[in-house]
Order: sequence, then structure tokens, then C-alpha cells
Amino acid sequence: MGENFKGFTKRSANTEGLLMLFWKVVRKATIGGFQKIMFDIQCVDPEAYDWIKNIPPKFWADAYFPRSRYSHLTSNMAESFNAWILSAREKPIITMYEEIRVQLKARFEEKRELGNTWSGMLVPKAQELLDMRKMKARFFHNFIRHGHAV
Repeated sequence: MGENFKGFTKRSANTEGLLMLFWKVVRKATIGGFQKIMFDIQCVDPEAYDWIKNIPPKFWADAYFPRSRYSHLTSNMAESFNAWILSAREKPIITMYEEIRVQLKARFEEKRELGNTWSGMLVPKAQELLDMRKMKARFFHNFIRHGHAV
């Protein structure tokens, strides 16, 4: 949609300003913020506002998307993955696919070997956390209340 909007705004005197507002409204997380930026777009270029309003915001605006599209974790994972495959990204598609496949295979093998060194049912960090919480829980007491305040 961004490229379509960019093409639509080329006739406008304030193309850069409209594009900036467009990307702000796309990424705005709240409906109130979305409506404020839409009002700003309407003030700058009523035709651009009408063009945007013809497309239901649930398809392109974060504020109206029913679930979280992405979070910091997802974004960070995508950035890490893109950095990890950087050398492969510039290659033809089949070569890129093969390089990524080999990288993933090596990573999975490395993690499998690491997992084989663990003795418990849980990964070491989870076991450590569980043990710590069990130690703290030793000092808790369970009281059974009698009467109507249950």
C-alpha cells in the first residue's frame, strides 16, 4: 500500500510530508493517535485522505489490526536473522536458499550437541529458576480459612 500511496502523492506539492504522515498513521498503535494523524492528512491533502479512507484500516493500520502484528521481540529476531544471513542475501535465489539452509543446519546441529550435554528434563536456566523458586517457597505457609470469607 505504501508504494501505491507514494505513486498517488507524486502529483502533490507536499509529497514528502504526506509520505511521512502516511507511515506515521500506518504504525500508530492507538485509535486516537490514528484519528489525529488522519485529520492531519486531511488538512494537508483532502484527496489523499479520501484515497486512504477507501481502504479499510484493518488491512493496513496497526491501530485497527485485531492482534499484535509484531513486537520488539519479533522485530529484534527479524533484524538478527537478517544480519545473520547478510552474505547470502545478495546472491541469486537458489544460492541464497542453499546458504541459509546450510547455516540453519549447522546451527541446529550445534544446539543439538549442546542439548545432549544437559542431564535434566529442563534447560539449565529453567532448572536454576525452578530451584530458586522452590527455595523461596519453603518459607510460605498455607492457611485454610474457615467461615464465609473463602
